[in-house]
Formats: sequence, C-alpha cells, structure tokens
Amino acid sequence: MTFSYLAHQPFRENRTAFTFFQKVPFPQYYVEEKKEERAELEAELVEEFTHHRPGRYYQAARYNPLWQPNPLAFRGTLYLLISPAVASAGSLFASLVVSEGQAVVIGQETMGGYYGHTGHKSVDYELPTSKIRMHFSIVDLQQAVATRGSMAYGCGVLPTYNVSQSCENYIHQQDAEMEAVLSLIKTKH
Repeated sequence: MTFSYLAHQPFRENRTAFTFFQKVPFPQYYVEEKKEERAELEAELVEEFTHHRPGRYYQAARYNPLWQPNPLAFRGTLYLLISPAVASAGSLFASLVVSEGQAVVIGQETMGGYYGHTGHKSVDYELPTSKIRMHFSIVDLQQAVATRGSMAYGCGVLPTYNVSQSCENYIHQQDAEMEAVLSLIKTKH
C-alpha cells in the first residue's frame, strides 16, 4: 500500500467495514456490464463480508491486514494537496496521512470523510421508466484514524491552510495551491 512509504507506525486501512447485504437487492434493476457480473459481486461479498450481525455483514479480518511502515518511508516535511474532488480511496489516503500528524495540508475540504466513507465495491442500477442510471458504493468504512479535534464526524479532511483557486488564478493559469506550498517551503527552510 502506498501509504506505507509515509507511515511512521503500523496501520490498518479501516476500523470496520460492512455492507447491508450479500445478495444484490432489486436485481431486476441491476445493470451488468458483462455476463455474470452480479453473481461475481455476490460471491465476493459472501467471501469478504462473513461476520453477520443484525442488518450488517462485516469484513473478515484477513481483508484488513496490519501494514508495517516501509523501511524506506519518507521522514521529511510532507505537503499534501487536497480539494473537494478528493473522495473514496483518495480521501482514505489523505485521512491516513493527516492522522499521522506529520503533514502540512493545503487546499480545500475533501469530498470523502476523514473518519469514514462508502467505497470498495459498487453497484449500478437503472430505473425502469426514466432509464436514469445510478452508481454508488455499498461498503461503509470507518477509517482507522486518530481522533482530531479539528475534524468533525461527517466532514471531509480539512486543510491546515485553506487555499482555493480564484477566477483570476484560472484566467492567468496560476496554481494557487502549488504556489502556497512553494511559499510555505521557502518560509519554513
């Protein structure tokens, strides 16, 4: 896992991960891009989410291993750029980096949550009359991150320095976030 090159201590991807089903609900509306796709997804869910508690199927421990920091892990000052376009695995990565407490974070709040998000596996449905298609993730993840006073449950990863692009930045093809990072590097060293 990429984060092992930034980690300072052993880590897991999540505290818990669960789904509400092992069989895809409303199969008549499920969109299969290839033959047997639904059957494959259901087989994966049965294999990975084995611990049933009322209304939920929890992930088996073997799918959430304890990772060790890579011996070649980076130990310098880390500058992490984030934005509202960061979600799912990107937000998980940002959460793990911020949880370590070693990063200077620049940008805007992420779409994906600091403490958790939905991800891993997804389904596609098509509504019968309108033909509108919906795509959404089906695994609820509680990320294995440190509690941070600045991070409220339900919010995304928050930056240390809130920086956003202005219309003027776009017009002049300026990268406000990168300029902020370079300015911070110059003033810190």
